[in-house]
Amino acid sequence: LLKVLMKGLVSAMDFCPVPHKSRDQVWLALGAAAGATLTWLLLRRAEPRVRGQRQPQTIEAPCRVVDVKSRTIDELIGNAATGTPAISVAQVVVREACEEPPQKPLFDEYVLVLEGLMRVKASRAGKPEMTLEASANQALFLPKGWRYHVLFPGGCRFVPICIPAFSPEIAGQE
Repeated sequence: LLKVLMKGLVSAMDFCPVPHKSRDQVWLALGAAAGATLTWLLLRRAEPRVRGQRQPQTIEAPCRVVDVKSRTIDELIGNAATGTPAISVAQVVVREACEEPPQKPLFDEYVLVLEGLMRVKASRAGKPEMTLEASANQALFLPKGWRYHVLFPGGCRFVPICIPAFSPEIAGQE
């Protein structure tokens, strides 16, 4: 057994992985530099910016993104209000009983209910449908990849926080 292992080790040592020609060394260095740069770009965490800047600032007023009879949505941070694609924070005021079209968003949503009641029917392939409810001072976590149907039995005020920021392209509305 020792002779077999030694024979394999000797034949493996006959191959030298270090390139000896300068042309090969240049290509090896370029490949390593390109690989390191690509790895750095893919693994670094993007630093969120608000209004294009990474510094403390006050958001003076929200941007009204929806204004219909049953509800208003005022975005404070996000694509529409501050050009921030990493996160969106809004305040939603629902004036009367209504429902939203079903959707399957490509973002995680955290919802803080300030007043009223919010009911969410959640479903996913291979899982039974579940109904979640949150009232004042309760929160919901709605991860991406699920189908949601949101219902409001009456007036409601809540703060949705979406990561990444809400946009119609990733809302998945049906």
